[in-house]
Amino acid sequence: MKLLEFQDLLEYCQIEAIASRVSPTESSLWRGICRSYSKKFNTSLPLVLDLEPEHVILAVYEDRMEELGIGSYDKLEYVMELINKIEDPNYAEKVKKEQDEFDKMILEKEELKMKEREKKKATAKTLSEKKEPLAENLPTRGSIDLSYLEKYNNEG
Repeated sequence: MKLLEFQDLLEYCQIEAIASRVSPTESSLWRGICRSYSKKFNTSLPLVLDLEPEHVILAVYEDRMEELGIGSYDKLEYVMELINKIEDPNYAEKVKKEQDEFDKMILEKEELKMKEREKKKATAKTLSEKKEPLAENLPTRGSIDLSYLEKYNNEG
């Protein structure tokens, strides 16, 4: 094999690897699962490629679920998402639609709150502009008779 041919092969394989990550095909997914199996169970890749696909896929996913440790709520929620996506092909669209509706509702509530705040600011501003004149003859000295409180102090 010539050096130029080998360089072309390297470039082709790099492009294929990138393409399989960007837009996975059945073949690229299968190769990835086989690589995972090969690494995890210390089995040569050519041997794994010859095994029954169901055996390989099941072993890899069972291993991933064990690593996931479904004890916590967050992880259980992740697993439920996976199950829902498998059961209903339109699940992701439904979830996105629900999220969009929720976001829209929150945005509308926030806009309403902003309008109410603006009204309150406007009302407060008009009230502060309407200053009532101070009484002209305010007391400048005097006292408050608190003698009626003495009977409560004597009782306690």
